[in-house]
Amino acid sequence: MNSYTDKPKRTITRREALAGLAGSVAVGAVGATLENVEAATTEANMEYTVDVVIVGAGASGLMAAHNLKKAGHRVAILEANDRVGGRLKRGEIAGQVIDLGGQWVGPTQTRLLELAASFGMKTYPTFITGKTIAEISGKVTPYRGALPPLQMKSSTELFKLMGGMSRDAETINAKAPWEAKDAARWDSMTVATWAREITSDSAAQDFVRVIIQAVCSVDPEQISYLQWLFYIRSAGNLNQLIDTAGGAQQDLYVGGLHQVCTHLAKSLGDDLVLGCPVRAIEQDDNGVTVHGDKGTWHAKRVVITVPPPTASRIEYSPGLPYQRAGLTQRMPMGTVIKCFLAYDKPFWREDGLNGQAVSTTAEFGAFFDITNPNNPHGLLTGFFDGGPAQRWADRTPDERQKQVIKDVTRMLGRKAKKPIDYVEQNWPREQWSIGGYTSIPGPGVLTHFGEGLVKPCGRIHWAGTETSDVWSGYVEGALLSGDRVAKEVQDILKG
Repeated sequence: MNSYTDKPKRTITRREALAGLAGSVAVGAVGATLENVEAATTEANMEYTVDVVIVGAGASGLMAAHNLKKAGHRVAILEANDRVGGRLKRGEIAGQVIDLGGQWVGPTQTRLLELAASFGMKTYPTFITGKTIAEISGKVTPYRGALPPLQMKSSTELFKLMGGMSRDAETINAKAPWEAKDAARWDSMTVATWAREITSDSAAQDFVRVIIQAVCSVDPEQISYLQWLFYIRSAGNLNQLIDTAGGAQQDLYVGGLHQVCTHLAKSLGDDLVLGCPVRAIEQDDNGVTVHGDKGTWHAKRVVITVPPPTASRIEYSPGLPYQRAGLTQRMPMGTVIKCFLAYDKPFWREDGLNGQAVSTTAEFGAFFDITNPNNPHGLLTGFFDGGPAQRWADRTPDERQKQVIKDVTRMLGRKAKKPIDYVEQNWPREQWSIGGYTSIPGPGVLTHFGEGLVKPCGRIHWAGTETSDVWSGYVEGALLSGDRVAKEVQDILKG
C-alpha cells in the first residue's frame, strides 16, 4: 500500500531556471538576450492555484477539462506541444486540409459523432466503389469483398483464424480482460504464436500480420494475444474494427477530425497553457503540486491523459505504486508513419478501382482513397506500420517518398508515378508522442499490471484512449476516457 505523506515542497530556483534556459540558448536560441531569459525565468517561477490540473491537451485531456470547467471547477490544462490535439494533427496537401493523425469515424463511435455534430462538423464517406488491390507474394490482384483472394486452403485457414479471434474476444470483459478464464494463457503468447498454433498456412498468417500492423501499428510478434482480444472487444467485434463500410474507417470529416480538439480548446481560454511540458508532480495529504516549464500549479487533483510512455518521463514524488510504474515501462507506443499522395484527379476510379490496397510484401502498407467529393484532386493516404515503420523512421523524407511512390505504382499502375504533392507525418520522431496509434502491451503485461491503467494513485487520476474499455486506441475511446475521469474527479471534489 502506497502512503502519500507530507513531503517538502520543491521550488524551482532562479539559478536552476537560468541554467536550463542557458542550455537552450547554447543549442540554437539565436538572438536570445538576458532579458528573454529573465522573462522566461519569471514565467517559470509563477505559481497558480486551481482545483484540477490536466496534463495533456489531446482529445481526452480537452474533454476532461471541458467537463470539469463546465461543472464549475477551476482547471489548468498543460500541454507540452505548441498546439492542441495530441495524436490528432492538422496538415495540408495540394491546398487541402488533412489529418496527419487520427482521421476516421465509424457508426458506433457515437460520442465522437455527437460531439462533432454539436460543432457543426460534417462527414463524407470513404470511397469504396470498385475493386480493392491485393498484393500477395508479389502478385497484384484486384478483388471485391471483405477478404483477399487467397488460394482455397489459405482462405479456409484465414477464416479459421478470424473466427477464432472473434469467438475468443466474445469471452472478454473489456473492463477487466485479465479476469477472462483463459487470460493467463492468452497473455503468455503473442498474436504470432497463437496464429502458428492454429494453422501452419503461411499465407493466412501473412494476412494476420497485415491486420495487426494496420490496426495496432506493431508486428504480431510484439503484441499480447490477450491485448488483441481486448482491442477487438472494445470495438464491439472484429468486423467493426477492420471494415470500411460499417466499421472504423467508414467516414471522414470535411476539414479534418482534428477540429474536434480545436473546438474544445475554445471553451478553455487562458486555462489552456501550451508549450509547457510537465516535469514533476508532488502529492501529499494536502494536495498536489505540478511543476511545468511555465510555472507551478497547486491543485486538489491532477489528471494525466498522455500515453503511458510519455507519463513515465514525469518525476513523481512519492514514487508511483509499482503496478502503475511497471505498466508504463511495459507499454511502448506503436510505430506508424502516415503518408499522403495528391494527384490531379483520382485516376484509379477510371480503372474500376476504389483506391484501397493491402500487401503482404510492400514496405508501405495499406492505403485508402480519402478524396473529398468537393475537391477535384485525388488523395491517397497510407502507412508504414509496425516493422516497416521501425525500419523507415530514421530514413529521410525523400527516401520514404520514393518508396511510397514505388509501392503505390506497383499496385495502381504507371499513373501513380507522378503525384502533384506528397506529405508525411513521422510519428515515432514526434518528441511528445513517440509513435502511434496507441500504447501496446506485450505478453504478461495486462494480467500483471492491467489494473494500474485506470486505478488512481492517491490524487493522481489517469485518462487517455489506452484507459478506455470502449474503442480503446481511437478518438472515441479518448473522449469517453475524458468523460469518465471528469466524473471520477467531480465525485471526489463534491464529497
